[in-house]
Parts: sequence; C-alpha cells; structure tokens
Amino acid sequence: MKIIYLHHANRNRGNPSSQEDGITELGKKDAMLTAELLLSMKEKYHISEIYTSTFFRCTETAKIVNEKLGLKVNLDPRFNEYKSMGEESWTECQTRITEAILDIIKSHADEETIICVTSGLNISPFLSLVYGIKPNENVPFIGVPSCSPIILDIDKSKFI
Repeated sequence: MKIIYLHHANRNRGNPSSQEDGITELGKKDAMLTAELLLSMKEKYHISEIYTSTFFRCTETAKIVNEKLGLKVNLDPRFNEYKSMGEESWTECQTRITEAILDIIKSHADEETIICVTSGLNISPFLSLVYGIKPNENVPFIGVPSCSPIILDIDKSKFI
C-alpha cells in the first residue's frame, strides 16, 4: 500500500497564531495544483480515502484537494501536531501519530493509496515508521513546504 503524506497548504498565521488559522490565497492555489496532480494519479495508484488532522488549515486543505478527487474524508485528531508547553512529549506525539498510521495500514488493502493531510513536523513519525525507527526524543523535527505530497511505500507485512 501507499500513503501520501500531504503537508497542509501555506498557513495564514493569526496574531497570535492558533489551530484555527486558515490558509493563504497562495496556499489555496497550491492546494488546487496539488489536487490536479493527485487527480492524475488517482486511478493508477488507487487513491481511495483522505485522513486529516482536525486543525482548520488541514481540513481546509483536504476540502480543496477533495473537490477534485471526490473521496471519503476522515477527521482524525491523532494527526494534530505536536502539543508543546508540557502537554505532550515529542515521543508521545510520535507514538500517537504512529498509532494512527498503523490503524490506516491495518484497515486498507495492499493496492490502496491513502492521503494523510497534517502539519509539517508530523512527517517525522511517518518516515520513522517506514524506516523502523521507534519513537524517541532524538527523532528530529523535519519541516515540509506547503502542499508537498510525499509518497511512502508501505510493506503491510511488516506491520500486521
């Protein structure tokens, strides 16, 4: 199976910034271009569903992308970004996201491709899972640009 990690579109930060921040006009254009790209891949890769963080910038990105794809969209708060200020450790965040990914892997067929729309630093747990790195405080925060789709090839036999 494949999972397409998709960073949300360019964020329109409020003052102060919040999880309800929307996306910029450029971000909306990025999301529309990404939707065209994913539409061209939909049949070949059997793209079947979208999972998204519940943060507004993520749901808005998923909505724009899905206008072209017409898929089922699943809201999953486990894809929300890292909770700093002592609410959650980086290891706990990675574990939470990894569990969400594993649930997707277990509930979808080998030939399916799933899109996950989430925040930039959340690419770390996706990559760690693919490379067999257990959640830990030494996994780096990795940034990802607006609407950057990253296709991860998943060998389900390693996880089921």
